[in-house]
Amino acid sequence: MMQIFGLSSKKYFHNLKICCVICLSLFLYNPVASSARDVAFSWSENPETIDGYRLYYKTGSSGASYDGSGATEGPSPVVVGNTTSFTLHGLSDSETYYFAITAYSGSVESGFTDQLMLDPVGVITSGRNVSFSWAPNPETVDGYRLYYKTGNSGGEYNGVGATEGPSPVSTGNITSYTLHGLSVSETYYFAITSYLGDQESGYSDELMVLPGVANTVLRLISIEENK
Repeated sequence: MMQIFGLSSKKYFHNLKICCVICLSLFLYNPVASSARDVAFSWSENPETIDGYRLYYKTGSSGASYDGSGATEGPSPVVVGNTTSFTLHGLSDSETYYFAITAYSGSVESGFTDQLMLDPVGVITSGRNVSFSWAPNPETVDGYRLYYKTGNSGGEYNGVGATEGPSPVSTGNITSYTLHGLSVSETYYFAITSYLGDQESGYSDELMVLPGVANTVLRLISIEENK
């Protein structure tokens, strides 16, 4: 019997089963008449036992090395402990920042999450792009459907406004896709299914993007049977 598989949001590094954060949300607290800003992050709990997480940040150009300084909590990387949310304080409101997180256990550290970018305060972005990637389904499928919405988590994914059209968007039989033209001021929720003919899997684990981020990369890596 054919099995339709769903998509899970767990990523493993270095064959050591240290799972890094892959559903990383960022929220900007907008300051009033201030030269500093606070940036809050939240992420899914690591499925494997770890000692904690490190938050890397920088200004300038995209990519490593993340050698930022100036946050109240200290230079990059900031050891946030074994928690699933953290706020950096005192960042400049005139700089573009780049962020990434790792998980660690003892002396072993995962690779970086996909990078998040935060524009300077006052920069007007007419839309944002959200990119996804995932491992191919182990069973033959015709393709994948990308669902999105605003409002509240769960329920019907009836989003509209993306350049590619209303939810769901048929991505074809590929393992990466980008939605364009989403609002910078909205919270979005995403899920992906695989399909074969008229058979469709259940939703992947839901991913969320909070307001204030112009461009975001979300990664759904491992695939598990949809039961």
